[in-house]
Amino acid sequence: FSLTYRSTLAANQRDAAAYAAPLDYVVSPDPSRGRFVGRTAELAPRYGRAALGVIRRGGEAPTLNRPTELSVVGLPPDAFDQMRWRSDYSSRSPEELGRAIAYQGGGLQGIDIPPDATELVLPRSVRGDPIRISAQVRRPDGSFAVLDLTGATGARAVRAGIARAARGGTLLGLTLGFPPGEEFTAAHRATGNRAAPDVFLLGTLTAGQPRVRVPGGERELPVDYGEWVSSEGAAAGASGGRLRLRYVLSQERTFRIRPRQPTDDRPLPVVASASIAEAAGSERILPVRIGAALIDVQIVATAKRFPTLSADFLVADREAVATAANAAVPGAAVADEVWLSGRAGEESALRDRAPFPVRVVSRAAVEESLRADPVSRAASIALLAATLLAACLALVGLLLALAVDARDDAAELFDLESLGFAPSRLAQHLWLRSAVVLAIGIAVGLVIGALASLLITDVVAVTANATPAEPPLVPAVPWAALAAGLLAFAVVALGSAALLARRPFRAAAPARPEAA
Repeated sequence: FSLTYRSTLAANQRDAAAYAAPLDYVVSPDPSRGRFVGRTAELAPRYGRAALGVIRRGGEAPTLNRPTELSVVGLPPDAFDQMRWRSDYSSRSPEELGRAIAYQGGGLQGIDIPPDATELVLPRSVRGDPIRISAQVRRPDGSFAVLDLTGATGARAVRAGIARAARGGTLLGLTLGFPPGEEFTAAHRATGNRAAPDVFLLGTLTAGQPRVRVPGGERELPVDYGEWVSSEGAAAGASGGRLRLRYVLSQERTFRIRPRQPTDDRPLPVVASASIAEAAGSERILPVRIGAALIDVQIVATAKRFPTLSADFLVADREAVATAANAAVPGAAVADEVWLSGRAGEESALRDRAPFPVRVVSRAAVEESLRADPVSRAASIALLAATLLAACLALVGLLLALAVDARDDAAELFDLESLGFAPSRLAQHLWLRSAVVLAIGIAVGLVIGALASLLITDVVAVTANATPAEPPLVPAVPWAALAAGLLAFAVVALGSAALLARRPFRAAAPARPEAA
């Protein structure tokens, strides 16, 4: 039992390290530098093609009324094949989970901006309250930018300079909102002691084909407003290069139009935690809020646990999450975390390659830290000592039983030897009796040890570090060590028994036993 429990604790240390870092390293924004550090830049391109970009965001499922925040993770489906996985995490294999959430649609759709464009121009006319128009752009590095289109009130077009980092990016949509002055006034009213009435902006916007300024002049962007929808997925009610819409804006509600996305017409397949699936019941399609973005997901599989996650979670295809969330709110879901394989001791180099402060979690370092913990080392030594002490006590007990047996049967052995039985046969008889006792003891010990291991790992919920086990302890029988230990114990025990069994028959003539 002690040997099995020691092996179980050691295996749990390996499992805990793999749970914290499913590959060799996890590189993510450093939480000590602020909650939003790195939230707008993709990290994987910095680490090569083998790096797995991961989206990790907090969210909520409004219809479930869960008390804790929901973790939403986006992974490429092939990541499931590379993770260190335990069969008790889910009833389905990681390959099956990866296939279940695989997303077949395209990526985030938009209008390409030429690499040499320096300015975005939007022809427009407004009838009614003045509004602010901004354009959302995805930069070539995967991050996002907002271009505020400005111009005189009566100007026929509004313009915004395109920063160098956004050139060659993708136009993702247009947002209508309060002008800066009106926005400040409405916010100032809301801070008063008395309830302020809602402020609305009403009017009609007519927009033409967007253009960009390039070194040779201006170039129209191939925008078809008929393929654009509102941020909620409803049709924008326009066609070709002309857009006409009536707007009603409030401080809490802006209006956004964007190109139609592959994720608009179907929910995203997800792997849900068992707690989320139980709370959802028969409702397999749920609205999930990721920041300000609201997307629909469909539960297609469940898992009790998933590496790097605890409590309530959803796992989806990274491309699907990025498309759906960033279509609703650009920048809501960026792969600013990386999982990658590598040699031990590369933490410093990985930090230096990141464009923003990061935290590096090394599987090898986590495992070494768990093993080096004083409580863990003490527990390991105590269990090993208990194993050796148990073996010594069992050996002493066996030899003591043999000695007592020989003493109690001394009269019978004397009679048999006097009748001509060879001393070697009598010694062999004593040895065989000890061997039978040893075999029965080993069998009973194995059964009791196995039952104790199963019961203890079910009841004891702490690791060798005296902390709650995550993932839980799973019995790990060290078959090789156990077989070698039993073999060595059997050889020593039977050899000692053979020597002790010959001791009463060393004299040239049988020795008469002393009367009691």
